[in-house]
Amino acid sequence: SDGTAGSVYNIRPVINLSKDTLVTGTGRSGSYYTVKDTYTVLLKNDGNGKIDVESLVGYEGQTINIDVKPKTGYKLKEINVEDENGNKTKVSNNSFIMPASNVIISGYFEKIDYNISIKDTPNGKVEVDKNIANYQDVIGLSITPNIGYHIKSIKVLDANNNEINIVIVVEVTSIFNRTVEQKFLLRFPKS
Repeated sequence: SDGTAGSVYNIRPVINLSKDTLVTGTGRSGSYYTVKDTYTVLLKNDGNGKIDVESLVGYEGQTINIDVKPKTGYKLKEINVEDENGNKTKVSNNSFIMPASNVIISGYFEKIDYNISIKDTPNGKVEVDKNIANYQDVIGLSITPNIGYHIKSIKVLDANNNEINIVIVVEVTSIFNRTVEQKFLLRFPKS
């Protein structure tokens, strides 16, 4: 325009940025731009599960939500968020507030301990070689029927009383008159 009264000027702002930034706003008259420095998010997993975030870039004050996916038989032990200098950021309910620095999120997972219990069994004795096991552990059973009895069936139930399919390996260890002591190893199939 030539600068006379009523002329329209198209002005484009020039923004020189020295590092990564997030720019928001519209370009219309009377509006404003918000410029925020952005920082990177690096993820470290221990191999027994996975942590993830929606974006690997965030700005100071932004809430970052962490998605946690443990492998079968594992649970989340802890999540650590640290900047490059080792300063920790508080994590609450699998989220944190992004500090004014790049961060490293580390996910640590641990095996889930399952309790093994034997129900009282009439007409025989059942023992296990361990009372706590982890996913895909082999559990040894020793089953000794009373004289005149034999094993009719073996049933393994989970915490919700659902029957679990098992693999039985039979090893005869001792023979008494007409009663056989049998030991069984249970192997839980992969899900």
